[in-house]
Amino acid sequence: MSDHEQIYLTPELEAQVLEMAKLVDPEEARAFAKRSFATPEDEKFYFKIAVDFAQGKITKAEFDEGLKQVKFNSLEYALGKKKQPDYDDISKMQEESSRWLSLFHQAKAPFKHSFTTRFNVAPLFFYQTRQPRDKSGHLPVLKRDFQVENGFISTAAILPGKVEITKGSNKGEWQDYYPGAKEEILLEVLKKMATTGRATVLDSNMAVAFSIRDVRSELERVGRTASHAEILTSLQILRRSSFILKTEAGTTFEESYILSLGVKGEGKNQKVVVRFNTPTTAAIKEGDFRILDYETTIRASSMARKLIEKIVHTHKQLDAKGYNFELIQFLKGAGFEVGARLRESVRQLRAALDQITLAARTKENEKESVEIKKEIKDLEKAYVKALAAKSGYEEIRQQIENLKMRLNYPDKGKPRCKFTNYRIKPVYQDGGRKKVIDYVVTVYPTNVFTSEVRKANWEQSQFNKAK
Repeated sequence: MSDHEQIYLTPELEAQVLEMAKLVDPEEARAFAKRSFATPEDEKFYFKIAVDFAQGKITKAEFDEGLKQVKFNSLEYALGKKKQPDYDDISKMQEESSRWLSLFHQAKAPFKHSFTTRFNVAPLFFYQTRQPRDKSGHLPVLKRDFQVENGFISTAAILPGKVEITKGSNKGEWQDYYPGAKEEILLEVLKKMATTGRATVLDSNMAVAFSIRDVRSELERVGRTASHAEILTSLQILRRSSFILKTEAGTTFEESYILSLGVKGEGKNQKVVVRFNTPTTAAIKEGDFRILDYETTIRASSMARKLIEKIVHTHKQLDAKGYNFELIQFLKGAGFEVGARLRESVRQLRAALDQITLAARTKENEKESVEIKKEIKDLEKAYVKALAAKSGYEEIRQQIENLKMRLNYPDKGKPRCKFTNYRIKPVYQDGGRKKVIDYVVTVYPTNVFTSEVRKANWEQSQFNKAK
């Protein structure tokens, strides 16, 4: 306890504060004492008004007004209006923030990284195009079985969140939504923000503050788009939806996708505070997380991203010999629908793998190169004509320059390749005519990917030693 607090918190005064709390709001003083205040001055001010009220020096109305100011300051701190603590000073780090969070901020990777936890491996997102609402707009609880690392079967139940419709003929009505691919991408962006030193601790859980403009800019940078309203809706879906995880042993855990959502202000610069859920915070505290290549996973399809997460979680010492998995088990475990015809699922898997496989990327780049060169030739002819006419030639010249840039840097803006190649082998039903009942997929990691996994796991081990 710092010196400025000692003035107020003698045993006698602390007893008076706790007695006062019963009159104002049960456990208020004790609860506030455990929270993160905006500054030491806010903390000092809180205990001063608490003691003054307990001693009869101020009225209840004055105490309530002062209490509002303390909470307002804490919100301003979370929203970034007040200066963040300087973590370069180790003594300040220990005084003003949790050591585990500061160590998490210091974790390094050879790429722009995010993180993933065991919670992310569970099938908690809905990837189908159409959500199966009934006539009244309601969604049923979605139940899924999946296999965890030790071979046991767990069950995930997804409870949809209700969001108010703000436009159209149904304006004012509330509709159910499952968290889907858009919400998963948004959560990835928020986790990336948390790794860059922007995270703080609110009520014992990791939180991050940002503006809607921050999110829109980041999505645009990685080739994705979302409107202001769509981002707010996705945040509401994450807050209002919840999940229940149940193991074969009977252990049950349930929580929302994010614990709290605070929005302040209007327009494009609306400030937002999101508090991550308990499994996410616990994974960071306990060092039970995996560093993830953000630039790849944020640009890749949902299926490619889930496969990378699965490999990162299950293989601490990845090698280039090949990683095998069964198609149906992977699809169900990740939350994807298994089609009546497996060939459609195989087609979707191939499309996902081609995004992050060198052999497929080489073919794609060669094909694009031929098309771009042809387009450049056509534009060069148009440029000569436009130059003679002295009209529109600058726009054509810029188009040519952009195409040449794509030609010179064919991988720019695409996910990094994690595999050199892959193989998909059918599994046939025993006896009778040959009927395909599943597929065994083998992916061959690149040397760069195996090195990334080993380096990331070493960083995680350093985190665990330090904490």
